[in-house]
Amino acid sequence: MIHQTVVIIDKNVVIEDNVEIGPYTVIGPETVIKSGTKIHGQSVIEYAENR
Repeated sequence: MIHQTVVIIDKNVVIEDNVEIGPYTVIGPETVIKSGTKIHGQSVIEYAENR
């Protein structure tokens, strides 16, 4: 379930099935949220390249 207050700031964000995202979460550009992920409310998720 994705709470109705979640903000997704890029159309290229990928959110797979079976994901829980809490209220007031911001999902940044180029982010991929994998199946089974649980994000608590008031979080900021941003893309970071593996180094």
